[in-house]
Amino acid sequence: MGIIVPCSCGHFVSVSEEYAGKQSECGFCGSVIFVPPPCQEPMPMPFVTPPHLITPGCPECFLAITDDEASVHADFPTQGILEAFVEGFAMKMREKFNVRCGMAPQAEAPNVFVRVIRIDEGSRFLRYMLPFIGVFIGGATTFEVDGHFLKPQGMKQKFHHKLRGYWGLFGGCSKALLARAGRSAGARTAKAFQKVWR
Repeated sequence: MGIIVPCSCGHFVSVSEEYAGKQSECGFCGSVIFVPPPCQEPMPMPFVTPPHLITPGCPECFLAITDDEASVHADFPTQGILEAFVEGFAMKMREKFNVRCGMAPQAEAPNVFVRVIRIDEGSRFLRYMLPFIGVFIGGATTFEVDGHFLKPQGMKQKFHHKLRGYWGLFGGCSKALLARAGRSAGARTAKAFQKVWR
């Protein structure tokens, strides 16, 4: 099994494990790249595919999602929103791929890398009291992600999704609006992936 390493030219290079901890060369631009050593401890898996969406007979697709650099404006934990994204992605993919969440890319399978850019709960007060103009002055919830798909051949395709939540009973619960946006963004990402993967 190979190690996938990003290069400064924007491509990902699959390198043999024998180069772990050493330098190699990018096959696209010729730059020298450092291959990280193998991780000694197993990395935590914060997200897992819901058991009812696992399809063992289908080819595997690996999903890596991170919110490390996200701009988060919420008074509640956002883990559920990211879990909703994973669920939406896996639900849309379940007929064609067995989605596995992982921290490290897999060289032999398609990989989807997702970076959460923004999670904003907006203002429930503005959504409720000023439903037609409040959403334009900070009332709407916002869930924004970008990332790319990586094929085993090293080709990648970028994507970007920004979803806003405007309506709900009594202004709508921010957490529920963001979870719905996360699920929808996951489904949109899966749909875009399926178009690229044909």
